[in-house]
Amino acid sequence: MNENTSVFTIEELEKLARIEDVISKLLEELDSKPNDVNLLYKIALSYTKMHIYDKAQEFYDKTLEIEPEFVDAILSKANAYYATGEKDKVIPLYEKALLINPDYTEALYVLGTFYYEINNIGKAIEYHKKAIEANPNNIQAQLNLGNIYLVNGFTDEAFKLLESLSVYENEFPIINYNLGILYQSQDMYDKAIPCYKKVIKNNPLLIEAHYDLGICYYLSGNLDQAMMTFRRLLKQMPDSTEIRYQIARIYAEKDLYAQALEEYQKILELEEDFYFADFSLGELYYKNKMYEKARERFEKCKKVAVEKNLLIQIDKYLGEIEKSN
Repeated sequence: MNENTSVFTIEELEKLARIEDVISKLLEELDSKPNDVNLLYKIALSYTKMHIYDKAQEFYDKTLEIEPEFVDAILSKANAYYATGEKDKVIPLYEKALLINPDYTEALYVLGTFYYEINNIGKAIEYHKKAIEANPNNIQAQLNLGNIYLVNGFTDEAFKLLESLSVYENEFPIINYNLGILYQSQDMYDKAIPCYKKVIKNNPLLIEAHYDLGICYYLSGNLDQAMMTFRRLLKQMPDSTEIRYQIARIYAEKDLYAQALEEYQKILELEEDFYFADFSLGELYYKNKMYEKARERFEKCKKVAVEKNLLIQIDKYLGEIEKSN
């Protein structure tokens, strides 16, 4: 990129110029009112809008020296730290703001999200619960908490919360998607499938929902619907080895040897180290008594596979091949 090329659009440059002009006027006014808290705070906010965070922090500090319990300034200072990646400084400021103003319930929700970002799951759950208790209509906090439960294996809590939110499914399609994941994780495919269908109806372009729907069809034994789902996906993503792998598995399940073989070979052309395809191809050769080809695939897979159960299966197949010789 030419070093003289601006990263801003003309509109953005004009906006920044206006903000810079505002700062100049505020600084002139500050000369006669050096302890005016509102002026100092406006200057800090203006520097924040320009992404000049060191100057913004300087004026937030000046604001808080004069008025230490200025909650908006405390939170704006915290958000400026967040913008520069200094997340360790964000949480103490939000907690300080809450001590000053316990009724500021939005801070509870924000703290919950911050704690989740730094992987403090216990605190994240605690503050999301506090946010919901303070404001039961905060649906976003409930969705976040449901997602935390889901991702971290609190299955019962996730079910209870997400099912209670199902009345908002049209407004928040993520509810049905997360419910689908939950039902699928519990092998409740008859309940997962309608959830994914609702998600797709609201958002036909959500690839993940189509993929998970196909998996549910496959695991529930509806191979024809699974094939149709993955075939539609493959048209959108012809180089997806994951989608091709599912199609190959279905062919293998239907004993369509030639078609399965073709798909596995295409996968390995696209992604040489896709070792699950090597393993499945080895199984296909083994079932068709092509033992040397099977051995070649299993040994290749064994060099890179890390899953203990998969390695056990490979050793079992290799042992059977040795016996056959």
